[in-house]
Amino acid sequence: MTIRTFLGAAAGAILASGVATTAQASLLLPGSFETEDILATGVSIEDPEGLAVIGDVLWVVDDDGLGGPNTLTSINLNTGAVSQSALDFGLPGPFPVTSVATGTLTPGSLGTPGSVATFSLTSGAGGLTFGAGDTFSFFIIADGFGETLPDGRVLIRHNDIGAGFPDTTLGSFGAGGLGGGALIGLDDDNSPFGDGRASAMGGFVNPDGSIELAVSGYPDFDFDGFNDFDGPPVPHGESGGFEVLVAVGDDANAIIASALRDLEAATAFVDDTLLVGGDGILVQIDPTTLDVLNAYDLATTTGDAVWNVEGLAFDGTNIFVSAGEDLWVIDPADGSLLDEAAFFGLDIEGLGFDGVNLVLGNDASPEAVIFVDPSDLSIVGIIGEDDLPPTPGGGDFDPTGVAYSPTLGRIILSDPDPSGVSPFGLITTLEVPVPAPLALLGVGLAALGWTRRRRIG
Repeated sequence: MTIRTFLGAAAGAILASGVATTAQASLLLPGSFETEDILATGVSIEDPEGLAVIGDVLWVVDDDGLGGPNTLTSINLNTGAVSQSALDFGLPGPFPVTSVATGTLTPGSLGTPGSVATFSLTSGAGGLTFGAGDTFSFFIIADGFGETLPDGRVLIRHNDIGAGFPDTTLGSFGAGGLGGGALIGLDDDNSPFGDGRASAMGGFVNPDGSIELAVSGYPDFDFDGFNDFDGPPVPHGESGGFEVLVAVGDDANAIIASALRDLEAATAFVDDTLLVGGDGILVQIDPTTLDVLNAYDLATTTGDAVWNVEGLAFDGTNIFVSAGEDLWVIDPADGSLLDEAAFFGLDIEGLGFDGVNLVLGNDASPEAVIFVDPSDLSIVGIIGEDDLPPTPGGGDFDPTGVAYSPTLGRIILSDPDPSGVSPFGLITTLEVPVPAPLALLGVGLAALGWTRRRRIG
């Protein structure tokens, strides 16, 4: 129900390797195929970016980029069977939130703080059942409900209760709440509904089974009732009513998933599931039923550190996310940020794991495939642009999708625009190289103008 602690025997199952034979997973040995009319099946992929391999099946995500739906395409590397589904996480019915409390903010006066409301919720609040470790999302603070949309969804308005229209701040705390527990999450204007001043967040129920909240008025972010920009004795000046709306478990996952629109990344996850991502959101799905199993709002769990998702990998222990020059290490137990490195000069759009190292696809010139030790995020090998596969148009190969097939024993790459004019892409493979000596590698990095800076740890 939550993004579980996916560690243990199942976590390593997707890394089990096999031996390729002429009758098994041979469609990419050797050669490449374009994603227009894939293998003469009538199925096409316009923008193949995110790649993942489970068994003999290659999964490809396409963010379309033209306002159409995301797609998930499966290509059986053994039989050539191809199928495609639209991947839309929009909520089909009423927004699944429950009202659990209401409150009112009052402004202070010079030297006297404005009011701060606190809430300690346990299982049974609003008729909801939840326990330690369950996901919640979003604690939506709004001024009440507005009209019901034609599709049955309830639009949450900011200013329907009370005479004032408060601009809220929202905090979630560990056991003990405000004054006793650590501040875990903080939000100002992140509600997906309302007039832009309502607060929202996701998270996990505390180990003691509680959800601890505090609501104050902007700009009070430490919940002492004072204006943080001017400081005491100036209080916050917000007044008016608000309502606390909560979703837990599967409803919470559905809300987080519904925020994912620009799908750009995928990786094989535990129990033969997929983790897909974009827009700072990660969603775990069953690739055959497309059921949403779990979800992360990384902006919440990492403190806004991860604002985008372009590449995804899983090494059996941690989740790795890339975008631009940044590589983040995410804890699969709670979505929190464990480590981070910046690779200046790179544009890391593709990301995979070959069973030993992370495999980074650099989309910036000079294009390259770069191998990184997941334990310390150090670069251990490079395949330069001259050794990347040829493209139909004769241009450079842009490795924006990266995966690894243990059965093939090869890295799979995708380029969404190999010719520069076609709306379709190219999928091909590379052998896993023997890492270059570190001394030579260091010279190569300096010559290319690439540098790396560790940010955490």
